[in-house]
Amino acid sequence: MNDTTDEAALRSGEPTPKQVKQKPAPLTDEEKAAKIQQEADALLLASESGDLDTMHKKVAWVLNHYPEARDSDIALQIAFWEAFEPDFDGEHVHRSQLYKFARLNSLTRARATIQNKYSLFVASPHVRKQRGTLSEEERQKIIDQEPAYPSWVVYADESGKQSQRRVVGSVWFLHPPTLLTVDNAIRGLRARINYDGEFHFTRISNNNLPQYIELADLLAAHASVLSFNAISMSRLGVNADNAIGRLYYHLIVRGIEHEDASGRAPLPRSLNLTKDAEEAGRDELLFAELDDQLKQAAASRFHNQLKIDRLSAVASSTLNLLQVADLYAGSLNRLLEFGRTGPQTAKDEFAQYFFRVLCLTEVSTDSIDDSDHSMHLVLSVT
Repeated sequence: MNDTTDEAALRSGEPTPKQVKQKPAPLTDEEKAAKIQQEADALLLASESGDLDTMHKKVAWVLNHYPEARDSDIALQIAFWEAFEPDFDGEHVHRSQLYKFARLNSLTRARATIQNKYSLFVASPHVRKQRGTLSEEERQKIIDQEPAYPSWVVYADESGKQSQRRVVGSVWFLHPPTLLTVDNAIRGLRARINYDGEFHFTRISNNNLPQYIELADLLAAHASVLSFNAISMSRLGVNADNAIGRLYYHLIVRGIEHEDASGRAPLPRSLNLTKDAEEAGRDELLFAELDDQLKQAAASRFHNQLKIDRLSAVASSTLNLLQVADLYAGSLNRLLEFGRTGPQTAKDEFAQYFFRVLCLTEVSTDSIDDSDHSMHLVLSVT
C-alpha cells in the first residue's frame, strides 16, 4: 500500500511520505540557554584572542578593550574605525570614506546583540536605564558629557613553580590598537615560519631557538608601545601559592604608579587584566580577593581615577600575548636563578637575548615588604 501511495505521489508531483523530512523538535528553554551561553563563550574568547573574522567579533573586541564604547555608540564607532579602518587617521573623515567605513547602524546592531543577547560587556547601570527611558538623542547627549577612561590592557603569567623563586611577569599595552598591531604581527610571524604551536619558555630548545629569537626581535620592533613589569619572591620558608594574590596586587599597583609617573600612560585609566588560566576555583578566589583589593587601592591610592574593568583567566595556548608574558616571566626567572653562570642552554641564551634586545633591566629590583613576605619588583625601563 505504501508503494502505491508513493507512485501516486510521484505522478502528481507531490513529495512522497519518505521524502518528507521530519522537522527537528524545538529546543527546550534549557537547551536555548545552553546554546546562547556557548555562543557567548565563543564570542568572548574571540574578543580576547584576536580571532576577528566577523563584524560581531570585531565589535566585541572593541567593547572589551574600550569601556567607553559600551555606553556610547559614537565612541564605539570611533574606536572601531581606529582599530579596523586603516585609512582612518584618528581625526578627519573624508566624505568618500563614509561609504567605505563601517556604518553606525551596523555597529549599533552588533553592540545590542552582544550586550542584550549574550550579556557581554554591558553598559553601566545608568546607561542601561537611559536606553530604556530616554530618546536616542537625549541619551547620547548625556553620555557625551561623561569622561571616558582609556585602558591599560595587561597580560600576566606565572613562572617558577619548581624553582627557588616565584615570578609573575606581565606585558602592558597602553593603547588598545597597538595590542591588535602586535598580535597581528605575531600571527604574521607564525604564518611565515609555519608554526601554530604555543610559544612557551619551557619548550625552548636548540631546535626551535631561532623561531623564539625571531619573536623577540618582533617584540623589540614594537618596544615603544609595550611595558614589561614583574614581581618575584623566594619560595623558601613561605607558601608561595598562598601569597600569589599579593604578588598580583603589588605588581598591578606599582605598575600603575610607574606608568602614571613616567607620563607614558597617566591616570585616569581603566584596567583590563588577563592571566593564564590555572585551576578554575583557584582563579575565581584570586580574582575575588584581587578585585576587592584593587578597588580599595583605586579609592585610597589613586583618588578614584582607576576603574577595575575586567579580570579574566584564559588558557595561554589561545592567546599570543599571554605567551609573550610567559616568555618574559620565564626569562626573568631564569636570570634570577642562574644569572650568566653555569651551563649555557638554549633557555639561558634566549633569556639573555630577550632582555638584551628589549633593553630591559635584568635583575636590579626594588624591595617590597608585605607582612611576612619579601617581594622584589622589576619595572620596565624601555
